[in-house]
Amino acid sequence: MKPGSDTAKARVVILTDLYRIKCSLNIVPGVRLTDYIRSESNFVAVTSAEVYNIEGRKMILSADFMDINKSHIQIITPDEMVEQQMGDFVIHNTLE
Repeated sequence: MKPGSDTAKARVVILTDLYRIKCSLNIVPGVRLTDYIRSESNFVAVTSAEVYNIEGRKMILSADFMDINKSHIQIITPDEMVEQQMGDFVIHNTLE
């Protein structure tokens, strides 16, 4: 956290139905990720974003800033809690 700043960057992984996004959120220290997401309106602002296909094997784009529509977020978790590496990420089709 920068001196005089009231936020810190938290690295997270966001899964939507089509994309896996590794990015940073500016969160007030001590605020739970769940509470932060609930407090945002329709969009969540992220920085240092890397957008991959859902399998995590191909980067589609990167951007210093983007807004993500909350209605598309299916999973969000701190990056350090993700055990699998991007190349090992597999979607299992339970409908077959």
